[in-house]
Amino acid sequence: MAQYDLNLREYWRIIKKRRWIILVTLLLTGTFSTLFALLNKPVPLYKSTASVRLERVMLSGGGIYQESMPWNNADMLTAQAAVARSHGIVEKAAKKLGMIPANLTSEEVRANKEYLATVLSLRSMVESDFEQQIGVLNIHVQSQDSRLAMRLANTLAEVYREERINDSNRRAVSQKSFIETQLNQAREKLKASEEAAKAYREQNQLVSIDAESNAMVTKLQSLQAAHDKAVANAQKAADTRRLLDRAGSTLLGSKTSFYFEDAPAAYKSFNDKLVQLMLERDTLLKTYTELYPQVAEIRKQIEEILVTMKGQMSAYEAGLREDIRDLKGKIDETSTQVKMFPEKRLELSRLERQIQLNQELFNMLERKHQEAQITNAERVETVQVIRPALESRVPSNAPKIKEKAFAGFLIGLILGIALAFLVEMFDTSLGAIEEIESLLGAHVLGLIPHVSQQEIKETLREKYADDVDTEVAERGARLVSHFAPKSRLAESYRAIRTNLAFACLDKDIKTIVLTSSSPEEGKTTSIVNLAITMAQGGNRVLLIEGDLRKPMISRMFGMDYVPGLSDVLLGSYEWRKVVRTISDIMTGALSTEDILQTPGIENLHILSSGTIPPNPAELIYSKAIGEFIAEVRAAYDYVLIDAPPLLAATDAALLSAKADAVVMVYRVGRIPRGVLKRAKAQLDNVKANVIGVILNGLKAELSTDYADYKYKYYYYFSSKKADGTPETPSDRIRAIPELLKSRLGLVRGWPEREAAQKSGTSMAFRSLRDRFRRGGNPPPSIVPDPAEGKKASIVRASVFFIAVTCLIAGILYQMGVLHFAMPPLDARKIQHRGESMQRENRIAAAATGLGVDVPAVGQAEGQQEPSTPWATEGSPKPVVAAAATPERKE
Repeated sequence: MAQYDLNLREYWRIIKKRRWIILVTLLLTGTFSTLFALLNKPVPLYKSTASVRLERVMLSGGGIYQESMPWNNADMLTAQAAVARSHGIVEKAAKKLGMIPANLTSEEVRANKEYLATVLSLRSMVESDFEQQIGVLNIHVQSQDSRLAMRLANTLAEVYREERINDSNRRAVSQKSFIETQLNQAREKLKASEEAAKAYREQNQLVSIDAESNAMVTKLQSLQAAHDKAVANAQKAADTRRLLDRAGSTLLGSKTSFYFEDAPAAYKSFNDKLVQLMLERDTLLKTYTELYPQVAEIRKQIEEILVTMKGQMSAYEAGLREDIRDLKGKIDETSTQVKMFPEKRLELSRLERQIQLNQELFNMLERKHQEAQITNAERVETVQVIRPALESRVPSNAPKIKEKAFAGFLIGLILGIALAFLVEMFDTSLGAIEEIESLLGAHVLGLIPHVSQQEIKETLREKYADDVDTEVAERGARLVSHFAPKSRLAESYRAIRTNLAFACLDKDIKTIVLTSSSPEEGKTTSIVNLAITMAQGGNRVLLIEGDLRKPMISRMFGMDYVPGLSDVLLGSYEWRKVVRTISDIMTGALSTEDILQTPGIENLHILSSGTIPPNPAELIYSKAIGEFIAEVRAAYDYVLIDAPPLLAATDAALLSAKADAVVMVYRVGRIPRGVLKRAKAQLDNVKANVIGVILNGLKAELSTDYADYKYKYYYYFSSKKADGTPETPSDRIRAIPELLKSRLGLVRGWPEREAAQKSGTSMAFRSLRDRFRRGGNPPPSIVPDPAEGKKASIVRASVFFIAVTCLIAGILYQMGVLHFAMPPLDARKIQHRGESMQRENRIAAAATGLGVDVPAVGQAEGQQEPSTPWATEGSPKPVVAAAATPERKE
């Protein structure tokens, strides 16, 4: 089945057509992003980084020298990164920088709120990460003061290096002490085991263990292991066999497997083949049923393989049972032999094994002790500062105005294109024409605008003082080519007549069937108006009511449908005697004045449906229809046949096969594409000649590409005003506000509107009011719709655009895509950020040696804290005010 795909040219056409939507969206989104980036510049922060290399010391095989290797364990590096920014390291760095007194203990610092706030503020500036491949730990400090960031990063690196060195040496001493303790214990155990073995030999007069006894013990262990494995395999084989027994009564899926690791190779091969067949069967079942021949064949193969696998598994299980019995006998025999060995020899063997284990433990601890002595003899440095921090001159959080503006314009471009394609998706006018021509392989013969019957009724009731019957509006909408020949709606039928005439030129096409894919697409109204326009052009036209199931043409003209086509095909009448001419039409619902209003109606002959047969398809399938069509073809210039919908009955396909050509009627935007394609397939099956398609129900505002045709003004039945003067463009422009109000239902019933409507009564409707009072069915698809103005379309498009833009922006914000442009606001975070900035300013002032008066954390508002001249870099010791805090010790 062919699919509907847009090619590159179609994409470019849509972009060009909707370029204003794309440009407006692009400019709005880009401008908003740029302004937002300019108004939300972050406070400049400067970042400095100090890097240290973590090493591990490896002793050589003899324990004589050391070898340094970088750490590359991710877990260990993650732990060290957390240590580098820990509270203790930051506290010692603050003491080195002179921000808190160096003689205070950690408990005293935590007890003082001001000092604790200083440490916490410094810690909030610190981040750390690592480079796993080379074992490098990076310490980052970010602050508003670039000099403070550099000094704090270098100080943290130095403090961390000293702590690592001290910790490594402490661990070396502790390790040496632990190894010595374990070594003494191992020495005593070895001595005790040797003494016990010696005493046992002397007491029992034993020299060595017989090698045969060791071999027997080893053999017994091997037999027991083989027995246990055989028992396990036998159990697995039994389980697999039971699964195979149940497989015949259940539907196996593609994931079902009877794989067994220790099974024979032939069984594994059949299992692989079974899995492959089940995959093939499941793939076919996605398209076919169980009765499909290939599926049945695969199912048969699966059953055969299951039988074979079951037999192999049963044989394999029987063999395992036999092996278990043999192994059991060998184990019993070997156990008896082992029990025959003297208990004294076995006890001596256990004592000698204990001596061997103690000797190995002692040798290992002796080696570790020598390594610990060498390590403890020197100061081990496992941390090196390889990249000291430098003072940064560029903020690390520089405002990315260009990047945000570019992202905004890019998002705007994407949203604009998406919105353009979304609007185009709902705009079916141009796309429908190209798609239908491609789908049917036939040209579009013409377009019939969308007009609504309800609007006609409302217009008539508002324009006339008395009531207008529904039948008047219905018949006026159907026979618009006759009663309003100067209307633009009638002009659309004349355009179709012209295109159809050129399509039939030099092809000897005289009999034409009009049909549609489904009911209520407007085929009957279209063929009636097309027949009228052809008759007005001087052609002898026979209009045949070929819909024998639901005849409509005779009702439209107010004539009896009996006798007609069915009576002619049954041989009850000769067709020339039942054809309705102008005289017959005059006796119907149309008066002489109505008939003579437009010249050319005398060229129109009508053949009604006749008696409704019980089997219309069989009647049309008879040979009589072919003979009848041949006779009328010779007698008229054109024979137009109104056929029922293609998908509702086979009558249309049968008639299409008999006629010279077929014209399809398609209502735009209502009937799915697949329905039209199935209808075309039915015509192709009978080899019908589809020469074109008529698009019905087209709304002018759906496509700007047809502006030259002025389809919007087809909504009116006359191009003249009430006074008979031509309607000018300025009149139409002035009518737009009233049109928009009427569509929105804002001014219904206003006196000035009623007066304007009464004064603007159409000549065509005025004649219709007094002419038609007879019955008729509602017009199917051609719908007069009083004007849907351009301003209304703009308002709807603008509202739709704003709604879609807000919806997409909200979705993107919820997904976190737009958080870079509009971060979430949190009052508590803002307050905390203000306090942190205040502390950083105080710390920066202290680090540079500036004496400032700032309130301590938790100090009451209005109180003043005495200034504390903290020491700058290079001062030997910090000078601390005596009354800095009441908790500090004297």
